[in-house]
Amino acid sequence: GNHDFIPCSTIPQIGFVVNAISISEDVATIEVGIQAYNIANAVDVELNFVDGTALSPDDYINDGPVTVSFPAGNSTQFVTVQIVNDELEEDNAEYFTLLLSSLVEVDFISSEMTITIEPNDQSYPVLSIEEATNANADGVMNNLDLFCELRGSSYS
Repeated sequence: GNHDFIPCSTIPQIGFVVNAISISEDVATIEVGIQAYNIANAVDVELNFVDGTALSPDDYINDGPVTVSFPAGNSTQFVTVQIVNDELEEDNAEYFTLLLSSLVEVDFISSEMTITIEPNDQSYPVLSIEEATNANADGVMNNLDLFCELRGSSYS
């Protein structure tokens, strides 16, 4: 059958596809998605970069403000964000924030996105579980006294 879309609001609704992301320092670029709904007429929003512990231009490139244009209808636009792979030994993740704003009335579903940059050049060695496994000649596991850090997703 046919179904008509009944909008909950006539005000444009715009927001980031995800509110937070964690990436490796060596990714070079990421594509940030911004979704728009209920766009009766084309609308522009402004994307700004805000330093946190990650600083531009040392850790990422601040190309802002960036104008993101949405045509009438529902759509997703993408903005490329450049990440700097420096040679500094860094043990801690760093973050910066992207903020959306508009001069016209917009209902921001999510106006803020945090990007966390995970270091790839720690002062301590980063080993996989396989690399950290060590058995003596009798096949008995040795204690390697390793510093452990959980990275990525963990499910239970």
